[in-house]
Amino acid sequence: MNTNNVHYLKSLLINNLHDLHLSAGKTSAEMKTDEKLFPDPLDRATADLGRGVDLIIRGRERELIREIEEALTRIDQGEFGICQNCGSTISDKRLWAKPTSSLCVECKEKEEGRQRRRSILNDYSAMASHSYMSW
Repeated sequence: MNTNNVHYLKSLLINNLHDLHLSAGKTSAEMKTDEKLFPDPLDRATADLGRGVDLIIRGRERELIREIEEALTRIDQGEFGICQNCGSTISDKRLWAKPTSSLCVECKEKEEGRQRRRSILNDYSAMASHSYMSW
């Protein structure tokens, strides 16, 4: 990827990081809402559900913040666009689609395959232990 494109992606990442930090600050302030505003248990439950959803979203945003910071570090160290697993070049197409990519397509597919297999094994293990317990 040429230098101008890397600089452009870096500015996009910095802007996204700034927006995510602003969003996180707003959520913290909103979550400090006084529970006295919801004296009714159903209203409070609805508010708690909304907060739960907000926490899930914020968790995903924290992960994205981490990915962006790592991508910015790779840019500064001259390692942007290099697969962290095999050392090959990450395609420009992949970097434009997801500038935080740290793995080439092949390595990412292998990683996802391993994660799927682990998930299947965990599900199978849970089902097996549950079925023995119900005997």
